[in-house]
Amino acid sequence: METLRRTYQRLINETETLRFRYLYGNIRWTNRLTGILGARGTSKTTMLLQHIKHNFPNRDKALYICLDNIWFSKNSLLELAEQFYNYGGTHLFIDEVRRYKGWAIEIKNIYDFPRLHIVGSITNRMDKNRKTM
Repeated sequence: METLRRTYQRLINETETLRFRYLYGNIRWTNRLTGILGARGTSKTTMLLQHIKHNFPNRDKALYICLDNIWFSKNSLLELAEQFYNYGGTHLFIDEVRRYKGWAIEIKNIYDFPRLHIVGSITNRMDKNRKTM
């Protein structure tokens, strides 16, 4: 988990918050489960990181992870979420959700942790570079 935390801290430090995408204000960040759907390159990741940087002065309460990280080839999302929750984490931001096999059932199980908010980004199956799946 420490590898993921270092990546999270580096990305947060490098994220600018001078301009927010026009859709940022339309997202219901207070819901316990939120999905952000969009094509590749539409700033879903940037919005997640900007939200954390802008709203979480205590960075330990939030965690940004990207499910295409090699760490998840040997570790489960559910185990990570449980460890994060047990250490007092309240908001889990999950990028590239569809890249993780079994994501739906694991996110359903993670949702069962009371007081844990989950925000996930999901790339459209049909993006701007492809006409079919």
